[in-house]
Amino acid sequence: MYEYRKLNKIEKKEILRHRKERGFPFHSPPHFKKEAGIYLITAAIYEHKPILLDPIRRNYFLEYFFCLAAEIKIKPHAWVILPNHYHFMTKVENFNPIQKLIKQLHGKTSYLWNKEDGIQNRKIWFKYSDRLIRSDVHYHTTLNYIHFNPVKHGYVKTPGEWKWSSFELFRIKFGDDWIEKQMKNYPIGHYGKGWDD
Repeated sequence: MYEYRKLNKIEKKEILRHRKERGFPFHSPPHFKKEAGIYLITAAIYEHKPILLDPIRRNYFLEYFFCLAAEIKIKPHAWVILPNHYHFMTKVENFNPIQKLIKQLHGKTSYLWNKEDGIQNRKIWFKYSDRLIRSDVHYHTTLNYIHFNPVKHGYVKTPGEWKWSSFELFRIKFGDDWIEKQMKNYPIGHYGKGWDD
C-alpha cells in the first residue's frame, strides 16, 4: 500500500489494471474463497502508526482479543501484538468466525482509542490479510516468524523479552531445546519481506 503512493500515474494505472484482471480489490488485500484450515492473520494500523505503543493499550488489546476469541470459539495457536500491527494463527472449520472476530476487534478498539485520544473519525486499522498455512514446514516457519517479529522490528533482542506474544507459552510447554531446534529446522529467512512496506 505504501509503495503505491510512490508510483507515477502510469505505474499506478498498470497496477490497478493488473489487480482488476485478477478480480482483486484495488487497494486492499484480496480474500480468496476460504476453506477449513490453519490461517495466519495479519493486520496493521493505518500507515503503521504506533497507536499500540503504550503497554496498557497492548494489554487491553490482548485481553479483548482473547475474550472475543473465546466468545466466537476461535483458539489462537500463536500470536504477537506490536505497536503498529499484529499477527495470529488459528485453525478454523470455516472463515466466518475470523471475519467476525476482526470486525468486532477493530471496531471496538478504533472507537475506544479515538475517544481516549480525543480524535474523531481517525482511521485506525487498514484491512487485514490472511494466508492459508499449506504444510507442516509452512506452519513451523510461520510460528517462528510470529515469535521473532518483535526482534525483527527491533523492540527486543530475544523473543522471550516481549510480553505480548505466545512465545513464552511455547517455551514453557516444549522447553528451550525444542525452541532451539524449531529455529534451526524452520529458519525464517526472507519470510515476510516487504509486508511492512
